[in-house]
Amino acid sequence: MVKNLANLSMRAKLALIVIPLMAAICAVMYLSFLPKITSAERQAAGERVRTMTDLTAREVTFALRGDDPREIARVVDSIGRQHDLGYLVVNSDPSTTLGAFRMDDARSCDFQVVGPQNELDVAIYKISLPIARKKHAPLLCYAGIALQDIHAASDRARSSLEETALILFFGGTLLALGAILLVTYPLVKVVRIAEEGAKGNLPGRITERSKDETGRVTAALNTLFLNMETTAKRIDNLAVMLNNRDHELAEEVDRRKLSEKQIQLSNQIITKASALILVTNAGGGIDYASPSFFTVLGYKPEDLLQDGWWKLTLADGMERMKERTLTAKCACGEQPIKQVPYERQIADATGNLRWILWQDTVGLNRSLIKVGQDITERKLAEEQIREQAALLDITGDAIIVRNLEDSILFWNRGAEKLYGVKQGEAVGRPARELFRQESSSGIGVAYTSVVENGSWVGELRQETRDGKQLLVESRWTLMNDNEGKPKSILVVNTDVTEQRQLESQFRRAQRLENIGTLAGGIAHDLNNVLTPILMSIQALQKRHSDEKTTQLLSMIDLAARRGADIVKQVLTFARGTEGERTLLQPKHILREVERIIRETFPKSIELHFNLPANLWTIIGDATQLHQIVLNLLVNARDAMPQGGKLVLAAENMVVDEGHAKQYFNAKPGNYVTVSVTDTGTGIPPEVLDRIFDPFFTTKEVGKGTGLGLSTVMTIVKSYGGLITVNSTLGKGTEFKVFIPATTVDTHHQKEDSQRKLPSGHGESILVVDDEVSIREITKETLEAYGYKIQTAKDGVEALTYIEKNRNKFRLVLTDMMMPNMDGGSLIRTLQRLAPEIKIIAVSGLTDPETLDKIKSSRVEAFLPKPIQAENLLKILDTILNSDEEETQKLR
Repeated sequence: MVKNLANLSMRAKLALIVIPLMAAICAVMYLSFLPKITSAERQAAGERVRTMTDLTAREVTFALRGDDPREIARVVDSIGRQHDLGYLVVNSDPSTTLGAFRMDDARSCDFQVVGPQNELDVAIYKISLPIARKKHAPLLCYAGIALQDIHAASDRARSSLEETALILFFGGTLLALGAILLVTYPLVKVVRIAEEGAKGNLPGRITERSKDETGRVTAALNTLFLNMETTAKRIDNLAVMLNNRDHELAEEVDRRKLSEKQIQLSNQIITKASALILVTNAGGGIDYASPSFFTVLGYKPEDLLQDGWWKLTLADGMERMKERTLTAKCACGEQPIKQVPYERQIADATGNLRWILWQDTVGLNRSLIKVGQDITERKLAEEQIREQAALLDITGDAIIVRNLEDSILFWNRGAEKLYGVKQGEAVGRPARELFRQESSSGIGVAYTSVVENGSWVGELRQETRDGKQLLVESRWTLMNDNEGKPKSILVVNTDVTEQRQLESQFRRAQRLENIGTLAGGIAHDLNNVLTPILMSIQALQKRHSDEKTTQLLSMIDLAARRGADIVKQVLTFARGTEGERTLLQPKHILREVERIIRETFPKSIELHFNLPANLWTIIGDATQLHQIVLNLLVNARDAMPQGGKLVLAAENMVVDEGHAKQYFNAKPGNYVTVSVTDTGTGIPPEVLDRIFDPFFTTKEVGKGTGLGLSTVMTIVKSYGGLITVNSTLGKGTEFKVFIPATTVDTHHQKEDSQRKLPSGHGESILVVDDEVSIREITKETLEAYGYKIQTAKDGVEALTYIEKNRNKFRLVLTDMMMPNMDGGSLIRTLQRLAPEIKIIAVSGLTDPETLDKIKSSRVEAFLPKPIQAENLLKILDTILNSDEEETQKLR
């Protein structure tokens, strides 16, 4: 605490003394006057009580002399006019009031209390005053004397006393603080100036007019500061002189150190530098050889002096003499020296030839300085670069160097072959002029990536000079200069157009195979649905002969057969089902198609046909070939809604090995080509790879199923052929179909039997199928034609019936796809247990895998779904009633 007080300023210390002192003075004054005010208050209150008590007693006693109660009331009312009286009540007994003033106030103040109150600090002083009467009981007067004004006056006196004390405290404090400030102000200024002077900030002369202690201190400080200022100026002058001298000495030291470093650096350069330095005299002899000759060529410098250089490095004497004479003339100034560097080949200490690049300079005192640099490695590098450039020209890839402004710096022969532009035409030209069709988005991505990451690999679409579209695999690499700054971009382009076409065809083939599996399953289920419908129609036609029913059943039969044809088309797409193929002459079918389109196509389409008569024959199905051509023609028609030109052409073509490599899975051989060309809208490049996908179409809803081209592709593939498409947006499309030709001269006749359907003779047949509807309708149909039928839902149930009586059944009609035990397992089991039972296999799938499985099981016949009653009855009659040789023929 004492330490903290010691740190305070003089003003603060005086204030700490004055403020408590003033507070003590004011407190003493307040406490001395406060008892006087309280005593005066109590005295005034007692005087008022005595006065009002005497007045009331006197007036009431005077009123009692007349024995008139009304007089008492009048006196009470008169007394009540005194403002110092709060209330007055005169009672003759506790229940009888003779007179009252402010009765309600009296009651609220509890006037029944008897005796005077001892405390005078209340607002109403209550008294009970008995008054004696002659011959009567004494009266009781209850009075309340008001003391509020006395107490209020006393409170005002106390407030005045408090205000006076506070005014005295604050006023005295302010006056004392003002006096302190007035007295200490000059001293504070002097202290501040002294502190600044102690820090070294010497002020000017201090003005102080007073003659007291402050003035004397100020005068002493002025003298002190004047002496300090003079001393500081002298010190500054000495410091400047010393600094100048130090600077001069430092510069001298730096100059000497620099000279020493330069001398050391010159010696190091001469000693360690790879540059070869020779100083020759006027006679052509060597006066100086640098130490670098030992590190570069393996010669000791002292062995090269005078004639040593010429003897050791040049084996040919004539050449040695010629060089020395030329050097002497240049040193004497008789012949000008070479202004540009020149190359010479010399031998090192091991006998190997080295290439040296020389630069001659005139020296002092008729001398010549020859400075050489070993460039053997550079010469070898140049040779290697020439060899690499030759290799770049040999490679088939296009190697191009672009600068950062996109101009061509290098263009190899591979680029000439790929784009058809010579090197002289390409170098120096902007790349955007050479690659007009180069995709801008791909170039933007490539340029950004190579700048940010240093390399980029991707594919770009480009165009050759003659308009051929290319797809190149492009590899970009950022090339930097010696300082690591980008200077150019190396581009290596590989033509992958044919490779991507083959990959696209392979992916398309995979998509068709996957979707074909799904479509095959759907076709199988639809065949199971159509089988009972067709067989039911035939049973109903036999039972009903009226014209209306027959017409209705014929309509249903036609719709069901149409559905079966659609399923057959789906199966053709899904599994490549060959159908019934014969030796065909395509020109007859094409002529028939020509007749159809001439009659049905709009007149706005100009039709052209080029169908030679000498087309080769093919092995195929007429309906399928008809379907191929019509699908392509209808698509061409739809591509020309405003009209155009349509060309149908055919020709014989021999595909060689080179041509076959351009197509996926193509084989060399003879083909009949059918082409359909239109001048329609063309096919956009982004959908060209999907046009053969099943259910893909660009037509409006309801105008195309998306199965046309996929079916065409499936049929053509099943023939071992191929199909190509070439389309330009806005110009038209050409489809070309290649179908293998044949020179086989054979005829295939199709029997058309219209004989009556055969009936059975009570033979027992076991029908096995997991579809309830197929089992029931087959049973009903065959029983109607004289057969005894037993049905089973799978192979397990069928074996149970056969094991009970193996001689009961002559034939088993089984589906190939069933749960628990399928048809293949049932057939193999029956051939072991009951080989005498004939077997007919039935399936809704006709894919090669299913057909191979049926052939390997050696069944009597195979029926594809949907089963038609006439076919089933004919096959049953043939198998059950013919001999073994005829049955074998049917197989």
